[in-house]
Amino acid sequence: MRLAILSDLHIVEAGLPIWNTETTTHFDTAIDLIKKTPNIDAIIVPGDIADKGSQWAYSYVRNSFDRLCIPSFFVPGNHDNIKVFNSAIASQWCHACKSVELQDWKFIFLSSVMIDPNDCESNMSRGFLSDDEISRLKEELNTERKICIILHHPPIDQDGWLNRKLLENRTEFNSIIRKFANVNLIIYGHTHYHTIQKINSVTYIGAPAVGFAFNKDLPKFQIDKGAEAILIIELDENDIRCNPILLNG
Repeated sequence: MRLAILSDLHIVEAGLPIWNTETTTHFDTAIDLIKKTPNIDAIIVPGDIADKGSQWAYSYVRNSFDRLCIPSFFVPGNHDNIKVFNSAIASQWCHACKSVELQDWKFIFLSSVMIDPNDCESNMSRGFLSDDEISRLKEELNTERKICIILHHPPIDQDGWLNRKLLENRTEFNSIIRKFANVNLIIYGHTHYHTIQKINSVTYIGAPAVGFAFNKDLPKFQIDKGAEAILIIELDENDIRCNPILLNG
């Protein structure tokens, strides 16, 4: 099975730039790359679809994905507006679902968005899996299929200055998945930096960003121009292979 991962789009209302970066142009380039990549079975977007959670941004993204006619699955990130996200992203091809079974895999989609306790209209930068999400995860894991879990916030420590604003209850999360031998793959976003790490039998993949990229070796929040990419993941019977494709080629 072949997956395309498009993470951290950060689309802004009316396609305006952010951080001196044309994120909408980057997204359009990513869509063009998908069109040129054969045999994609599904697209996964691990959060931060919109930068400010605008209806316009979700509509733009949804319409672009709909024209691809490839099943596409989304989880929210800390920049997304949860109230708008769930309804605005849904279409024939775009799904904000809890889980889906594709071929011999089960994909579980978790929301790690943490609402700001002092402002219900805003999200915290760090992530957290609520008691309801933890309970649902435990139920979803009871399957004989291979399992891939998708969430926005990193559930493992990161290198350099990127080791910040992670999933707060990642210790609990990892203790749960370690009990299930069929959990093979975790995909997350948020860092804007591609990594791959295998811990015990689980492969953790941090997706590169489409909107703008960071780098652990650059100063904090300095954009790594030209490092924006999509990620192609090949899931074979006994192998997981990654191929990042730079937007600027």
